[in-house]
Amino acid sequence: MIYKKEEEKETNKLKKETLSNHQILETINSDIPVELQIVDYNVKQNYPIVKNVSLTSQSNIEHSFSTNIIIISLEYIDTNNKKYNWEIRQTYKLFKEMTKFCESRLPERKKTINHTLNNFEKEEKLKKEKTLSPNYLDIFYKVYNLSFSKIKELPKNDLINFIQLILKSFLFNFYTVKEFFEISDHSFIQSNNGIKPKEGLITKQAEYSICQSTIIDMCHCIKCFCYTGNNKYWFLLKNDMICFLDSSRSDIGKGIFWFDNETKIEKRKDKLILRNSMKKIKLTFKEEFQRNLWYSEIDWRIKQFKDNFTENKFDSFVLEKSNCKCKWFIDGKDYFEDLQKRLLKSRETVFMTDWWMSPELFLIRPINCNNYKKLKYGEIIKETNSNHLSRLCDILNYISKKGVKIYILLYCEVSLAISLNSKHTKLFLSQLSPNIKIIRHPKKSFDLLWSHHEKLVIIDQEYAYVGGLDLCWGRYDTNEHIIVEKENNDEIYNFPFIDYCNARINDFSNVAEYLIENVNRKNKVKMPWHDIHSLIQGPVVLDIARHFIERWNFSKSKESSEGISDFRTQY
Repeated sequence: MIYKKEEEKETNKLKKETLSNHQILETINSDIPVELQIVDYNVKQNYPIVKNVSLTSQSNIEHSFSTNIIIISLEYIDTNNKKYNWEIRQTYKLFKEMTKFCESRLPERKKTINHTLNNFEKEEKLKKEKTLSPNYLDIFYKVYNLSFSKIKELPKNDLINFIQLILKSFLFNFYTVKEFFEISDHSFIQSNNGIKPKEGLITKQAEYSICQSTIIDMCHCIKCFCYTGNNKYWFLLKNDMICFLDSSRSDIGKGIFWFDNETKIEKRKDKLILRNSMKKIKLTFKEEFQRNLWYSEIDWRIKQFKDNFTENKFDSFVLEKSNCKCKWFIDGKDYFEDLQKRLLKSRETVFMTDWWMSPELFLIRPINCNNYKKLKYGEIIKETNSNHLSRLCDILNYISKKGVKIYILLYCEVSLAISLNSKHTKLFLSQLSPNIKIIRHPKKSFDLLWSHHEKLVIIDQEYAYVGGLDLCWGRYDTNEHIIVEKENNDEIYNFPFIDYCNARINDFSNVAEYLIENVNRKNKVKMPWHDIHSLIQGPVVLDIARHFIERWNFSKSKESSEGISDFRTQY
């Protein structure tokens, strides 16, 4: 762990956080003394509890010295009453760095309890005579300056109280403190299923990948290797993968290293080298202790994973799954209506990929055209009842404002040949919320031999829609497959605006101008569309989510977009 100078800025940027129902911590200003604020034990716990602490020394095999280690067992109960238990092992040197950081954030002792460190013993004696209750600052300073040998002689409860004091005070709001205890913004998220990942800051060495372009890179061999550089990332070790992000407080994912039947790990000087069937990554450590600790943690999980792994049919990257449910939708109406309901109930993530996506597409019909004719470009319907939202853009805007992260992977078409206008889709949706991330892929103008043709929507990694229907114009239809919808004075239609279409008569052209009919409903018939889609639930949804994440993380390496690291663990 490295304590950066940016932590100094964090003091004044610390956000208001509720540590209990009756106590809100104010922004900490390092120039103004503040009392050490403590959470009431009678209020529901929202900080880690120290279960045990032990100290030990570990011999260094390669060098003739020992490393002093502190081992802390912790427990945390989240708002859904899921219990997380984990153990951290840190060098005593890092422990002292963390406590030094904490001490620098405390008020001056003489301003708060009217004494200095020099008369500490005198005050302790005075307390006993007056039978005063212990002061929280006294607990801190009783342990703060002790050496490793002295602290080993302390009663265990004194050390536990000291660590617990840090965890239940305002000091726990600093990421420097959280990182020492291997806690990040991703430690207790729903996708972890109650399993606390092993976490830490690690340097990842440069990663080289072969470019996949078809024509242009054959003529420019120097472009065939993409250098990503050596960087420090926040790593989360789960039971079937390693995720890495920009930092412990970041939502910007940098990638996932998946475990498979070919995964191996080896030590090499100050490095760990991991290989699977797809890639190789190198991790660099400053201390042998940390390298060995991560080696044992990763190696154990790889062995556990392989014990559950069997040879798969067709050399699939995942196992066959049982206890899965599948529901079929014949034609677009039933699919679109079911999708609208589940999108509005989404809580964390939505993954979407299409060959063509129309942001103004109506999922619930019939619709009153008069409600949309006066909307300006990019304008969103302001509907108090979310169940009445019909357009895809309005629904995505609504759930993104609730904090749902939406990732959309679009086929970047050859515009001279196909009028999908994925650029319009990206510009329209991405301006709605920073929670909506969109990638158009591929970016090479010479990628002519293929296109992204999958149609997936994955909600909270619990429900997956898979099938043949894009979320675009021309795909909505009913089982009756009517070919004529006459004009009416109320302008209420199942096939409004551009969706009254017939590509055999007039193919789509300017799809951003969706208020204009594709063909004239007065004298032309519309073209029906017959296709199927499915809703899948069960363990196999995680395999579909993994497939999307791999596609997204590969595609984002071709442009400056963030990767996905928030993957629900399977094992």
